[in-house]
Amino acid sequence: MELIFTLVVLVYASYFIGCLLPKNKYKFLCAVFFVGFGFLLRNMIAFHLTKDYDAYIHYFSDSFVFVSWVDYISKEPYLYILYRFFGLFFSSNETIFAAIYYLNFFLITTFFVWLMFVDDVRTWKKNIFFTLFYFLFAHVLLRNGAQYVIFAYFIYLIYRNRNTYLIFLTPFIHLTSSAPIILVFHRWKYYRWLLLAFVLLLIPMLFLGKFANIPLLHTITYRIVTYSQEYHFSLAHYVFFATIIGGCAVAYYFLRKRFWNPIIITTLIIYLLSFLISPIAGFRYSPYLLMSLLFIKVEEGEYVRLNTLLDYGSVVLLGYFFYSLIDTHSNDLLLQNFSI
Repeated sequence: MELIFTLVVLVYASYFIGCLLPKNKYKFLCAVFFVGFGFLLRNMIAFHLTKDYDAYIHYFSDSFVFVSWVDYISKEPYLYILYRFFGLFFSSNETIFAAIYYLNFFLITTFFVWLMFVDDVRTWKKNIFFTLFYFLFAHVLLRNGAQYVIFAYFIYLIYRNRNTYLIFLTPFIHLTSSAPIILVFHRWKYYRWLLLAFVLLLIPMLFLGKFANIPLLHTITYRIVTYSQEYHFSLAHYVFFATIIGGCAVAYYFLRKRFWNPIIITTLIIYLLSFLISPIAGFRYSPYLLMSLLFIKVEEGEYVRLNTLLDYGSVVLLGYFFYSLIDTHSNDLLLQNFSI
């Protein structure tokens, strides 16, 4: 167990130092260490100790049948395609999903390496996103982990007047992206009216969708309700909600008028609506809001010293990084002895 915790520290340290360093050979070396230590850690933790593992193993099989294109989309073909692909080489579900877990790990790791080398996002912002979501995305979420990092990349780009067509893959990866994908139209001059219409349609659809005879809509609402049934929400979810809202208040204090941009407002509305439906659903949509708050391009101006202090001070997030490891894995992780 000591070796696991040592590797966690090394993964965190290599990423944190890599974000602090300017682009040079030492930054590249930190990236290599980050990937290497991360792979060792992923390899040492048994897949069955990862949350959601049993659900993947029992839900997926080679007998999936799609009766229509709506049914194909509603069953989120991304993971099914991976399952069928690796099924060409392996016979058991356990081996197939081991391959998918490794692929997902490298996809998520690639994103965080890219983020490490981004110049116009401060270290403390990178570190917050990394600490909160590294284990969740890289170790747990086989279906929507890739979707989250594509959206993070997309939001980073649109803040800088660029774009990526990868965003159009996200509904095929996980249906929950059907809401925030409206950001594709954020530059349209009538976007505020589009957003208003979207919200007015979304509210009754989410609350009445399970009664409607629309397969795709029923699937989306079923997924949201399932979050509440499979995971018991607790006081921690309300504490997280208060933290998110507090973060928005702090962001408004520093951003002022820039806070009221369509990206932040859209993700904030979606987060609040999803939280009203279920704190669990709210947690699932919180990464989009955090992306919009952390990746906005700002001029440092008079806050250079504050940003520098936050950069170095964010090292204290190591404590939460440990908590994230434990929270995303079975309790047996603390009881099992590991060896390479």
